[in-house]
Amino acid sequence: MTLVLRAGQRSVTGTLRVINDGEYEGAETITLTGRGRTGTGLGVSAPVTIEIADDDPPPLTLAVSPAELSEPDGTATLTVTAAVAPETTSTVTLLKSGSAFVGSDYTVGPLTMEPGERTATARLEVTDDAQYEGPETIELRAHMEGYAYSFPLRIPLADDEPAPLTLTVDPRSISEAGGTAILTVSIPRSRREPVEFTLSRSGSATGGSDYTLAETVTIPRNGLSATATLQAIDDETYEGRETVEIQAGADGYATSPVATVAIHDDDSSGVTVAPNHLNLAEGGSGRYVVRLDSQPLHPVTIAVASDNPDVGASSPLTFSAADWDRAQAVTVTAAHDDDFADESAILTHAAESADLNYHGIAVPAVAVDVTDEGNHPPVCQSVPARSLEVGRSETVD
Repeated sequence: MTLVLRAGQRSVTGTLRVINDGEYEGAETITLTGRGRTGTGLGVSAPVTIEIADDDPPPLTLAVSPAELSEPDGTATLTVTAAVAPETTSTVTLLKSGSAFVGSDYTVGPLTMEPGERTATARLEVTDDAQYEGPETIELRAHMEGYAYSFPLRIPLADDEPAPLTLTVDPRSISEAGGTAILTVSIPRSRREPVEFTLSRSGSATGGSDYTLAETVTIPRNGLSATATLQAIDDETYEGRETVEIQAGADGYATSPVATVAIHDDDSSGVTVAPNHLNLAEGGSGRYVVRLDSQPLHPVTIAVASDNPDVGASSPLTFSAADWDRAQAVTVTAAHDDDFADESAILTHAAESADLNYHGIAVPAVAVDVTDEGNHPPVCQSVPARSLEVGRSETVD
């Protein structure tokens, strides 16, 4: 700063302007010393000190250790530091924001700064819960009367509950004949890397023979869902209504609820008998055939029984998974007897198998009619009395 003292003057004035800023610097001083230029004959003045009072409030600084927290029992020490110690006992107020909520996600103790002290500490404790909330943030700002607010302090809070999975299926019921169902695995938050989920299967249907489904499904980077296709396999075995129960799972995620797909069989268990009626002559034989309507899971044995001891049938018949669709013949024989009457019989069938779809199944009966064609008794006919001479014969009609 330069002041010009002109000839004949004993004093000169100048203006010192303070620059107002928004930063707290505390009380500051300026020391000024007047010094004349060489050759003017002026010496050096006594120094003058000017004090500049800061009009900005002193700031607070907020810090935490450790810098990150997690459920279930994370704790940290919160420290408030004032640029200038208060003159009286002062309460520090914490302004709370962020995605985490005080009380339900964390608690923090009171903060009080004593006269002459520049720091105060409090304990911050995480509240454990059983609800998945994902990564959260605790955001705090400190304030004390006469002091500036601290800058926001952000504390990451990790959840210890696994992220939930959603597994849906559409449709829930499909046909064995080419039916498909779409499974969708969904997560609540996207990830920066792909996530592979295992699809576990159970239920009465058997993978590989009743349906196909991939072992895993992958949600891509930044994605929220992925799909897999369940394809029914058509076979000739009657198995009735079967189910596939699927769950999805991966590290860091809760196992999904069970999604169920019903597979409806387009086959039906049954036994075909043809023909259902035979006409036999006594001493003769005939036959009919028996076959299964669908492939059994286990061998099926069919025994034939007759309600007439004079009418017999070859028995039993056995069908396996390899020859179930081949008709097998039953030979029926009608035995000779000593009477002269026509007869009949009913042939019934009993099915036994470890396959419950065939064990005890109703099998049509076969009716047999037997005609007696021999050993008819003599027929006597009365005629009017006639006389014949000895040695003569006559034909009687």
